[in-house]
Amino acid sequence: MDQDSISQQLEQIFARQGYLSPLLQVADVLPRLISDYHDEFFWSDSFDQDFVESLILLGFLPMGYDLSKSRPLLLPKLHQWRSIVKPSMLTLPKNAHRLARDASLYCNRSFDQVLLNCRESHGDGWLSGELLKLLHRLNLSASSRRVKLCSFEIWRGAKLTAGEIGYLWGSIYTSMTGFYITPGDGTVQMSAMASLLFAQGVKLWDLGMPVDYKQRYGCQIVSRAQFDALRREYSQQVIVGTGPIFAGPQAAQKLIPEASN
Repeated sequence: MDQDSISQQLEQIFARQGYLSPLLQVADVLPRLISDYHDEFFWSDSFDQDFVESLILLGFLPMGYDLSKSRPLLLPKLHQWRSIVKPSMLTLPKNAHRLARDASLYCNRSFDQVLLNCRESHGDGWLSGELLKLLHRLNLSASSRRVKLCSFEIWRGAKLTAGEIGYLWGSIYTSMTGFYITPGDGTVQMSAMASLLFAQGVKLWDLGMPVDYKQRYGCQIVSRAQFDALRREYSQQVIVGTGPIFAGPQAAQKLIPEASN
């Protein structure tokens, strides 16, 4: 795209306060959005799966909002600051191994239930109905996509006690949102999941906006520009061994090193 076209697209985005359309070549204007767009949220009225996947691959986190009952909006978020963990940085809570006794980690055993539990736990502020439908469709089509929407779940017998929704893209895993029912099982889920992902070749765990509890896992906080450099490096790498990630169940305690106890 030539400079005049880039300028025209930027004018459209800024004039409409961050509006993104499937017709725009967002990848071509991304460097300017990273440097010059000072808000974190963009918006769109398109929930097209291919469009949303393309935004994810550029570093946007898909969120939703119901402006009214008849007007659901997509809110792609481009964080100013992001929490990330690389394998060499990972630390686990000291009690994670002990808490994981008799817990099983599954991937995609009950994706839709995890979605509903997350919404029940956090409210429907950004987990709008249209977004839930989109995430459901992306999960169903994950095998044919570069972005693999999935759930990681802790089960104790027949009871789902904790879980999260996230996605693999290249050798990056992004956590979107999670829930827990049994105290401590959120820690078990994150610890077992991180250990499994890194063992299978994931190079970067993206935990989104900085929050204090994430520091327990060795997070580093990076700027929008720094994350974009990591995105360009790791999103193009296809990890080997994704089969075991999606297989299950796995004994959570075996995934978490005893040294963390």
